[in-house]
Formats: sequence, C-alpha cells, structure tokens
Amino acid sequence: MTLPTPERAQGWAGRMIVDRTGATVGPCVQIFRDDDTGLPEWASARMGDLVVVLPLAGAVEDGDQIRIAVRRDDVLLAPPVADQRRITEREEAALYRHFGIDFSREGSATVLPAAATAQGKPGRPGLHLVPRPPDPPSVCRAGPNPPSGRAPVWRPA
Repeated sequence: MTLPTPERAQGWAGRMIVDRTGATVGPCVQIFRDDDTGLPEWASARMGDLVVVLPLAGAVEDGDQIRIAVRRDDVLLAPPVADQRRITEREEAALYRHFGIDFSREGSATVLPAAATAQGKPGRPGLHLVPRPPDPPSVCRAGPNPPSGRAPVWRPA
C-alpha cells in the first residue's frame, strides 16, 4: 500500500472519510506526517463523540471524499491513542498491526508501511519524496525521540 503525497493530503482536513466499502467514518480532523520522510501516515476523524486514528496507507480521493483501505468497524476497534495530537512509536506499531499493514523502519526512525520508501531506496516499490510544503495548521509531524525513548513520536506542526 502506498501513502498519499504530502501535497495531496494537505487539503484533506475537514473532508469526509469513508471506508473501502463506502461506509462513512467521519470528517477528517487532522493529518499526521512522519518528520523523517514528510509522508502523511495517519489521519484522525470524528465518529460521533469519538476521535479515531486511521491509516492513510492506500487512501485515495474519491470525489469530495477520502476513501481509506480499511473497514469502518476496524477503525472503531483500533487501539486508542493517548494524546490526539501525537502518536508514540509504540502506538503507531500497534495501530499498523491492528490494521494488518506490514511496517518497516526503513526510510524513517519511526515506522512506515512496508511499501512506502524514501527516494533512492532501490529494489522496493513505494513513494518518492517531493519537496515538503509548509505545514498548514491542521497537519502534525513526527518529532525526534527524546533520550528516554518513551516520549511521543508525533507532535503538532
């Protein structure tokens, strides 16, 4: 599964997210992007009173909606994220496992879907990075891990 380009995902906040069958998930609250690669990996969406985190691997624009590659029920049952503004490396790995998406550390200090790679990684399908646009207010990015290694990987832009 590939990730959307940063330019493509930049305008997704506020748009309706639907699952692979067309079932409504909810409006996109924000996009999370890996600081090492600039690739948008996660989005949060409002489902009633809940804010849920879902993968952007395989996500595509479908008219005025964003269609994700996972099922709505799997989004509802996903492991929770303690802080809706950031995702820890441990939470990220648990989310990828929950959604059945193979992940790798290649191309990033955190984890990425196995098919997503940084430019110049030979022999693997995936994305090529493009110059990263300035972060809009609704985009978050990954930050460096502090010495303890337990602090959040994601932080607001």
